[in-house]
Amino acid sequence: MDFTKYDCDIEFPSKQYKIYVYKNGQTKHIFWNEKSFQEWKSKEYAGKSRVAAQIDCIHERVWVNEAEYYIQLGRYNDRKQELHDQFKRDLFIEFGVENNPKAELCYQLCGIADYEDCYEEFYKEFKRLVILIREFDE
Repeated sequence: MDFTKYDCDIEFPSKQYKIYVYKNGQTKHIFWNEKSFQEWKSKEYAGKSRVAAQIDCIHERVWVNEAEYYIQLGRYNDRKQELHDQFKRDLFIEFGVENNPKAELCYQLCGIADYEDCYEEFYKEFKRLVILIREFDE
């Protein structure tokens, strides 16, 4: 199973500010936290002098009001939930328990084991427990 397809493609918002990056007078990127801005900047301007990067990369930090922050946080949480639901469907299909009434209970037991954000560990725990509910055709 490819676990990278469940990585969230929306960044967690910063409650303090968002960073706008401009090029040629147009908004090129919007970042919701300093870490992703710095990662992008180091990739975008790798091998260029610091002065050249500063001239080329005009950016500003804009303080975010709370309503905007919570809207973005809602989008982030919705996307995380979509990915989590997709992982769950794929997991049930992979182990052939999508129609098993006890599959949800097995899944919840893995959550109790605190693997909620680490899909690979969750997968291993589900694989260990699923044999208790799977019907064998022998």
